[in-house]
Amino acid sequence: VIVASGTVVEADGTKHTVSFSTHNDDDQVVVLAAAPLLTLDTPRRTVVARPGLKVVLPLKIGRNSRMNASVTKVEVVPPGHMRGVQSSVVEIPPSVNECTVELEFAKGDTGPWNAPLIVRATSEYLGRPVVAELPLTVLPESPIGAR
Repeated sequence: VIVASGTVVEADGTKHTVSFSTHNDDDQVVVLAAAPLLTLDTPRRTVVARPGLKVVLPLKIGRNSRMNASVTKVEVVPPGHMRGVQSSVVEIPPSVNECTVELEFAKGDTGPWNAPLIVRATSEYLGRPVVAELPLTVLPESPIGAR
């Protein structure tokens, strides 16, 4: 079964949601797989939240050949409920494929660390945003003497 849905915009600007479902067992769909336009990777998927300290996160940016002229912005985005973490925003020129982002943990009230931070790379292709993301797990600092 093949199911598709979308939004049709009429000439007057009104929008209609439409859908289609097949009813035949032998219907097929052709999928053309291609390499992603933008990728993001780091050897470090977990950091420890040490109050008052900074963590340097090394990153590798992969760009499809069609993206070679685009500047890429890299940032770390915490979920809305988390407190006490900030990061630098880095703009990467097209000729550079590696960078570092600095995370800074506040001295006071931080966390809760119950969801990952999102490391996000954003670029543009044909006037449209292209985004690559990866999760970064944050662990609370262990109390001294805890095992």
